[in-house]
Amino acid sequence: MFHTAFPEGFHWELIEVLSPPPNVVFKWRHWGQFKGNFKDFAPTGETIEMFGLSVARVTEDLKIESVEHFFDNSALLNQLTAGGCPFHS
Repeated sequence: MFHTAFPEGFHWELIEVLSPPPNVVFKWRHWGQFKGNFKDFAPTGETIEMFGLSVARVTEDLKIESVEHFFDNSALLNQLTAGGCPFHS
């Protein structure tokens, strides 16, 4: 359903790296233009964005062993539904 809401893509951007290997902590942003329907909500054309933090555990040669992501998905859903989240009715 997100492919429909963001037909031009939901881009990912690295904002800041906070710690070095082996536990690389970084801040990121996802963003895209809300140009397609999301459930019963019409597109607004607005830029929708969400922010998060991730922890990537890497080997000595920088191969990723695991990644944990932390973000508030309700903030994204509130933007798509203008505050009326379809999962919290």
